Amino acid sequence: MRAVVVQQPGTVDALEPGEVPAPAPGSGEITIEVEYAGVGFVDTLFRAGAFDFPTPFIPGIEVTGRVREVGDGVTGFEAGQPVGALLNDFGRAPRAGGYAEVATAPRLHGRAHPRRRRPGPHRRRAGERGDRLAGAARPGAALRP
Repeated sequence: MRAVVVQQPGTVDALEPGEVPAPAPGSGEITIEVEYAGVGFVDTLFRAGAFDFPTPFIPGIEVTGRVREVGDGVTGFEAGQPVGALLNDFGRAPRAGGYAEVATAPRLHGRAHPRRRRPGPHRRRAGERGDRLAGAARPGAALRP
């Protein structure tokens, strides 16, 4: 699959397109076909080497897309379901991987999105304020079903 890889921390020039094997979900994980990846300040810190991320790595900790596969012990998700996820579990293990065609997320950090397409409480209407968007998460928020 295609991905953006950081071989060595550095400036924006450290981001290199590449080909890597697609991940498979482990126990308690889901894989996501990434449609959108968030680009946030913490991603620039990872890329620059502010945290001790083992290299090479794929940056990106927030994604939206569709569930590709469901790992053992995961309930509440099914292949093809719209989902948003926070990939990093902050402190438990260095995780990222959102700048790729497929990403792996811990089940507890993924949230299934309703299948409705009409405006409803899960969608922000023109002129409304709020931190919820269809298919997006507030940066840094751990999402739980």
